[in-house]
Amino acid sequence: MKRNRLILLFSVILLLSQSAKAQIYDTLSKFGASWKYLDTDFNPDSATWKSTTYSDAAWSCGPTPIGYGDTWIITCIQSGCVNDITCAPACGTKNITAWFRQVINVASVTTYDSVIMDGLIDDGLIMYVNGNQIWSYNMPATWNSSTWSNTTISGSAETTLVHQAIPMTHWVTGNNTIAVELHQRGPTSSDLTLDMRFLFRHSGSASTSVNNIPGNNTQFDLYPNPSQGEFIIETKDPTLSSSEVSMTIFDITGRKIAEKPIRFTDSKSNQNLNLARGMYFVNLVSGNANTTFRINIDK
Repeated sequence: MKRNRLILLFSVILLLSQSAKAQIYDTLSKFGASWKYLDTDFNPDSATWKSTTYSDAAWSCGPTPIGYGDTWIITCIQSGCVNDITCAPACGTKNITAWFRQVINVASVTTYDSVIMDGLIDDGLIMYVNGNQIWSYNMPATWNSSTWSNTTISGSAETTLVHQAIPMTHWVTGNNTIAVELHQRGPTSSDLTLDMRFLFRHSGSASTSVNNIPGNNTQFDLYPNPSQGEFIIETKDPTLSSSEVSMTIFDITGRKIAEKPIRFTDSKSNQNLNLARGMYFVNLVSGNANTTFRINIDK
């Protein structure tokens, strides 16, 4: 039931943030989808684990968000802490890397001209399509399974979606293998998160740039998150400080529970909403600025 509600909610968010004319996408892999994962202190063969022919039958499987250390995690994985397999491990000897695989079926690859990946990523990531590296995030230029990520993902960045345009170069008609290696920032890092969706853009759609995908802008920050219901929205764009911004809040079922305009004082807006404990989504819109945050109320 929890997974179904997450899928429903993200479908609502997607419909909210798309315009019928400019963005024509098929969501071939949704938030909350199941991924195969390997969370043991073992480095799969670098030449084969990301290929289409590799057998991941022995890997575990579960719906996203996958990871540990955050209240929104649905599938908790091993951290590497000895005698501590809880969802909130606290040791200083965590595994550096975890590996993930998912198969996406594309009925006809010629239908699409690009893919948009939306994701929650904590901390660093390298992604492959059918064995070909297509993207790295928060990672150094060279790495191996023992490489820590560049920085720690924390604060509002933990619940802000990362958007990445992916060309169709390595996709094929039929089954496609997405392989991801997720890297920690350090052995004492408190959390690890992976959640993704893949939006396939129809050939000939009016919008061709990832910068035109609603929700990808980062003109706003929201913190602290989690909170007890009080949080600050901060704008990074000085022109928005004098603009009216529309804030809409959805609960875990996709139901709109609040909508109101907000204004900023010295680039910040203090919000105190009477929200029950749980997960919510905050959508902020002002002109071309459009950002969605996932927030956690922890009372």
